[in-house]
Amino acid sequence: KNKSTIHGSPSPFERLNAKLGGMVWPFDGPKPSGGKETVKGSVPFKLSKLGADDGTGTSTATGVDPGTANDLTEDSEAEVSAEEADEQKKMEKQIEHEEEVNATGLTAPAIDDDVDIYDPAFHNPQKEFLSAEGRKRLEAFRNPPNLNETTLDTGRLRRLGRTLYLDGKPWLMRAVCYSPVPVGADPDWFEPYGDYFTSNYAGIFERDIPLLADAGVNAIRIYTLKYSHRHTQFFDLCHQYGIVIIVGYDFEDGTKSFFNDEESMTKVQRKLRSQVRAAKHPAIGAWIVGNELNGPWNLFVCDKDLAENFGISGCQFEDSIEKLMKSVNLLCSVVRSEGVLCGTALANVNLPRTKQHVVGMQMWGALAWIRYSDVWMDQLDFWAVNMYTRRFWSPLTLFKKYHLVSKKPFIVSEYGVDAYKLAPQHEGWNGYDTMGEEDQIAQADWTTSMIEDLEKHATTCASGCGTRFVTGGSIMAWVDEYWKGKAVTAVPTTDERIPIIEKVCPSLKEKLHSPCGYMSPTQPDLYTSEEYFGMMAVEKRCKVNHVDLLRPRAVYFMLKLLWKKGGTCTPFYGGEELQAYDPLKFPKCGEAINDAHNASVHAFAHTEAEAWHQIKLKPGQLVPQFAFFENFSAILSHPPGLINPTAVSLQSPYLSCHHQMLVHQKSPTVCPAPPTFALDVEGFIAKENSTWTQPGDTSCPGTDGYDLNMLDLKFQTWLKLIFIGYIIIALGLKRKQLGRIWRDAFHALVRAKTPVFSWFSKSHEPEEIELTKKAAQSTKSPPSSQRFAADLASEPATTSGQDLEELEGEDLTRRGPEPTGKSEIERAVTKWRNKILPIAQELASVFGFQSAGDDNVGATVENVADRLAGQLWNIGSTEESKGKGEDFI
Repeated sequence: KNKSTIHGSPSPFERLNAKLGGMVWPFDGPKPSGGKETVKGSVPFKLSKLGADDGTGTSTATGVDPGTANDLTEDSEAEVSAEEADEQKKMEKQIEHEEEVNATGLTAPAIDDDVDIYDPAFHNPQKEFLSAEGRKRLEAFRNPPNLNETTLDTGRLRRLGRTLYLDGKPWLMRAVCYSPVPVGADPDWFEPYGDYFTSNYAGIFERDIPLLADAGVNAIRIYTLKYSHRHTQFFDLCHQYGIVIIVGYDFEDGTKSFFNDEESMTKVQRKLRSQVRAAKHPAIGAWIVGNELNGPWNLFVCDKDLAENFGISGCQFEDSIEKLMKSVNLLCSVVRSEGVLCGTALANVNLPRTKQHVVGMQMWGALAWIRYSDVWMDQLDFWAVNMYTRRFWSPLTLFKKYHLVSKKPFIVSEYGVDAYKLAPQHEGWNGYDTMGEEDQIAQADWTTSMIEDLEKHATTCASGCGTRFVTGGSIMAWVDEYWKGKAVTAVPTTDERIPIIEKVCPSLKEKLHSPCGYMSPTQPDLYTSEEYFGMMAVEKRCKVNHVDLLRPRAVYFMLKLLWKKGGTCTPFYGGEELQAYDPLKFPKCGEAINDAHNASVHAFAHTEAEAWHQIKLKPGQLVPQFAFFENFSAILSHPPGLINPTAVSLQSPYLSCHHQMLVHQKSPTVCPAPPTFALDVEGFIAKENSTWTQPGDTSCPGTDGYDLNMLDLKFQTWLKLIFIGYIIIALGLKRKQLGRIWRDAFHALVRAKTPVFSWFSKSHEPEEIELTKKAAQSTKSPPSSQRFAADLASEPATTSGQDLEELEGEDLTRRGPEPTGKSEIERAVTKWRNKILPIAQELASVFGFQSAGDDNVGATVENVADRLAGQLWNIGSTEESKGKGEDFI
């Protein structure tokens, strides 16, 4: 184990490395060397047991508990989610215990890329066929005898050198990016947050998986998979149709998802391990940890000035490529220790400015990232790049130099063309319907060229190949995603169309199909419409069961032509039954087709360079580097009115079978005639389209009744909101009275010594008893004031003829003389009254007491003030109050 320290004390990642058993090393240290590491208790995986029947009639995968594979379809979504959250916590605690008991048992051995294994990138298959030794090497490559002994137990999908093997055979991945979000849903905001692979949404994948398999798709890439045991139905269906699932482990951006220290890394590792274990199934081929984590918009790695443009002080890993990629390496160690292959998907962006000098100025984009970090990634099984280009891959630097940079398998994890042609009206009303039109032909033509050019670089290519280092690719996307129009970013350009479409974009409504996007030279119309990448368009939205009715585009039938019917004229290992010619019988055919292909790529690059840069090139002259279509900036400031200088057609001259036909016409002995159906593409598409039907549930039930129910529900909701609002306003207006009632009731309950209420109030009984005693003493002994007695003695008696019966029954007191205000007592009482009256009037305004002049009755406020003034004067005349101030009284 590497036990080196930095500045005398172990760093957080060094402690984590030691915990993981030394599978990685400090960020600033060199790559360790030494003997081959092994996994304790590792047992070779038997290919014959893959997906075998266990005697119960069900196909099981190693490590899967059959009891956990039951779908919980009868439970509500909320209840199941809560149960699964609790179960995931239990799983993570179990994993934590396993780590404490035996950390080494939870790690995967380092990948040794220095082993001498057949490397297709450095061998020409056409020459291999010509010698017995070469054919022997090809046979060992196609049926490797030491596959189980040289790799970790990784299920059906294995890695040997730069080639991936499925069930022991070299594998050409023909995948589609599968994110079947229904119209009206947004995976960023609403359940199930993109996980439409549970039994609750079985209608969606039961519609799609048969269609994918019918087009020759053998893998799908999904971007998220939540912790759940309700994916079994989806996994079983994919396995039934021979489709391998590449699962993505997604992160939010670098300001929300953290794994840059020991604590956060441990949490992410345990969560990832629990999800990998919950998804153990023969259909699962590999995991992709993170999607475009190196993209500066994800805020994991970037220059400081770029971070400031995003409104933050710095990205999570600042500009350190080492820390980000070694963190990904740690996460991949978790996946591989569970017996599954692991990779990561990079964005095709440049390194931070502070790191570009390390790889030189002739290597850019994702290739520079791979060159910079490949030496550290001993837990990474393959590299993947989300990559978009103009029709062809062959001229790109990455396709010319990748095999010199890394020995790992390579996957294009995203590529494709949208089906929209931007042509906005310059006058009149602006709306989505005035921005352009659907363009199926350009999408099908360009996608077909990309597929055939990509597969010429596949490690399984048998003839007419380029540099063979690619495992395959995943096309973006299966179906149009209506929620993507909100996530668009303006790109500086001189294109006069952009100010017009920016009037209606971005789109914030998931129910509307918008052409919103951004300028990009990777599309035929130089504009990426994010919502139109699907090879399936939505014909009708189904609100109830979310199983929208689909309409296939031409590109879907082109996939079927190439992948299912054998319409590509490039032979592959494992596809002999569909190949257009036998490389053993026609050994020069592949080379002749490849020459024709390279000539067509050269002609395309010539046309583009002359159009974009206004230059004239001679026939056969190489395109200058500055004018090549990797120079994106030139296209973003293209000449006015110039959009796509090359024509598009379903019967494209760039098809490999078209090239084979040209060679056959020139020399029939070099190449045989291509399949006839491959020379009539339009007829093939028309025939397939006429017989196409959507499988599964196509009833789209109860949309009218659903609308009425929704309207009724909205009406009831509004009534409830109005009623609740009225109650809140009424209570607010009566808040003072309600407060007084509550206060009086509370004090009454406290005095009654009611349980609970008496705990919240302090007892005032001692003070009340003392005040009662003082009041009794005051009433028994009249005030001993000689002045008061003298004044009373001088007061005249009431009228002699007045009888008590003549007085009001309620007033039995003796009437005194009318006040004149001249006596000392009156002046003193008036002084107290003037002090008390403002307070009484203030209280009257709060509690609603009567004041003078109200209904010609006795004024409550004035009476109270008079009585209190007299009482205060009496108190001031007592012995206790003599010599005291007014504050004491």
